[in-house]
Amino acid sequence: MLNFFKTRPDLPLLSSSKAEMLKRYKSYQWQVFIGLIFGYAMFYVVRMALGVVKKPMLDAGIVTLEELGIMGSAFFFTYAFGKFLNGFLSDYANIGRFMSFSLLLSGIASIFMGM
Repeated sequence: MLNFFKTRPDLPLLSSSKAEMLKRYKSYQWQVFIGLIFGYAMFYVVRMALGVVKKPMLDAGIVTLEELGIMGSAFFFTYAFGKFLNGFLSDYANIGRFMSFSLLLSGIASIFMGM
């Protein structure tokens, strides 16, 4: 499983003209930008799910303010620990696979929390 996340070997150097390299760079620059915006937006939506259901859960008497505080703290510290740990992991991983796998796990966790 860990081999799945390994970075790929370095690609050979390109022997293209400066104009071709600049064109390719601009194309990749936009692809990375759009990918990061979309990926972060998905992570953010998953992370904010509790904020949407707080008021209805309180009004229905499903949870108390204290329980919501504990849940919020647990999510905050889990998020902080995950950011810290995943920062180190992503330095040595194939970022495309790592981010896709993480988003998949976040989605699965959200589905199970909704059940």
